[in-house]
Amino acid sequence: MKKLLIVLIFFFSCTTYSQTAEEYFGKGIKKYNKGDFNGAIADYTKAIEIDSDYEGFYINRGAAKYKLKNFSGAIADYSKAIQLDPNNGKIYYNRGFPKGMLEDYEGSCEDFNKALEFGMKFKKKDKKMIFNYCEIVD
Repeated sequence: MKKLLIVLIFFFSCTTYSQTAEEYFGKGIKKYNKGDFNGAIADYTKAIEIDSDYEGFYINRGAAKYKLKNFSGAIADYSKAIQLDPNNGKIYYNRGFPKGMLEDYEGSCEDFNKALEFGMKFKKKDKKMIFNYCEIVD
């Protein structure tokens, strides 16, 4: 009986204190905003392990990877987010930048054009550079 009680206490304490994907996501956002991009990636990854069907986790992890100049990793996360939400222009917009950093200029411009197709409005600071470089269909 004692062993059963100990097992039950351990089981309930583990399930009671486990964090949700949203909690990890929130922690990741806080770490990202403080410049702790590695910590943010770790928390976003934990969120993805719990719920791999929410594109926001991949978008934010991609942004953190971009900040660390892990451009291939950022592209992979943005690509997964696009699989989950293919009509979200912001994801294409975000993916265009790491593609450009890896000198995939054609792919970068394709993503920027796709972002426009979905109604994305470019940030003023980026708009001139993008429009000058790419043949934007606006």
